[in-house]
Amino acid sequence: MLLQSLKLRNIRSYAEQEMQFPEGTVLLSGDIGTGKSTILLAIEFALFGILRGDLSGNSLLRNGEEKGSVELEFELNGQKITVHRKLKRTKTAVEQEAGYIIKNNMRKDATPQELKTEIFELIGYPKSMLTKSKSLVYRYTVYTPQEDMKRIILDSQESRLDILRKVFDIDKYKRIKENTTAYSKGLREQSKEYAGRTADLEDKKKQKQEKEEQAKEIILKINQQKPKLDQAKRDLEASKKTLAETEEKIKNLHEKKKEIEISETQLKLKAEQNSKNAAELGKLKQEIEKLEEEIEGKEVLDFSPKIQEKLDQTNKIECELKEINSKLTEIKTKKQMSQETKDKITGMKNCPTCLQEVTAIHKTTITDAEDSKIKIFKEQMEQHGTQLTAKEEDLKIIKQEAELLREKEKQMSLTKLKQENLNEKQQKEKNMIEQQEAIRKEIGEINQKKTKLNQEIEKLSKAEKEFAENKKEFDTASQKEKELEIEYSKL
Repeated sequence: MLLQSLKLRNIRSYAEQEMQFPEGTVLLSGDIGTGKSTILLAIEFALFGILRGDLSGNSLLRNGEEKGSVELEFELNGQKITVHRKLKRTKTAVEQEAGYIIKNNMRKDATPQELKTEIFELIGYPKSMLTKSKSLVYRYTVYTPQEDMKRIILDSQESRLDILRKVFDIDKYKRIKENTTAYSKGLREQSKEYAGRTADLEDKKKQKQEKEEQAKEIILKINQQKPKLDQAKRDLEASKKTLAETEEKIKNLHEKKKEIEISETQLKLKAEQNSKNAAELGKLKQEIEKLEEEIEGKEVLDFSPKIQEKLDQTNKIECELKEINSKLTEIKTKKQMSQETKDKITGMKNCPTCLQEVTAIHKTTITDAEDSKIKIFKEQMEQHGTQLTAKEEDLKIIKQEAELLREKEKQMSLTKLKQENLNEKQQKEKNMIEQQEAIRKEIGEINQKKTKLNQEIEKLSKAEKEFAENKKEFDTASQKEKELEIEYSKL
């Protein structure tokens, strides 16, 4: 790699600087703080970007500036290459921005990591170095700080060899050698183990022969004992099956007996219900006969229309009486007014309106006229009085007739109530007769079921005796099978 030029903008002490590198060896000289290390750090940044913990953005970007950049031009294998990287200050740190690389006059924009990958491929570094952020080996091939150079020179031979192996990507051969050594050591240890296992091989062969002879004797005994054991197991299984069948019969027997008890209880309840219903039917029949005698020949009539008719007549007469009384009051008032006029004119001397003297002739004329009116009023009062008396008599008769009808209606209600009671009892009698018929039918069915259950119980009555015998056989077979099993297991 031959460096040709370097452009700096806002990098440490350089605000804007461009420098050309001549061919051959280049020496950077100057006082402390003049920017020698800045040039080396800028070259390292252009190639590898920010290195966390070693080369930060804050250490490169000029104080007070927001952006900065480095552009490095170099020649590699006859190819001219330009790398341009950028820095930008954020609220929390100085970070890299996307830059570009120019190869064969072709510009390619790339992220910081993509630029680093391109440089690694150009220089020929192993790709494994890309993910090793703490590895400084590839940096030292370009620029080694004085302190780190001293550490490398004074380091052990093995450490320097490791660095060279990593640089030239041959450290894998060291791992192969180490793995081969470890594998060989394992094979030697395994060989020693196998040798220890086969040291007493002859003794083990003799033991094997003895064990085989013992095994033959045991197999012979097993072959003799196994048929007996198999037969005992078959006998036990058959006995177990027979016992289970007998147990099922006993279970069935108990269920049938329980059903018999339930049937007898049901039969008893039905008989009691039948007797109770018969007694109630007898009593009900007597009540029906008594009610039939009480309402015999009595027709149930409805007096409501006639009573309503009498009420309507009563209301009508009361209205007429009210009207007559109103007319009587009116006539009495008129008669009184005529009498007052007559009395007033008789004692009057002068007219209150014109103040002239009232003559005797005038008084007589008015008095005669009022007497005539009073006579007519008396006649009208007598006529209305006669009408009033007649209407009151009619009202009294109608009310008596209405009361008589109500009394008859009351008696008829009692007859009607008895008729309804009779109908209810007759319906109840019919229902109870049907119920009695159903009970008799159920009693017949229960008796049939009971007869059938007794027959089935008779068939199962020997099951308990059979169970005792089968249980004894099962216990004997079980004991025999157990003894043979113990003898067989000892073999």
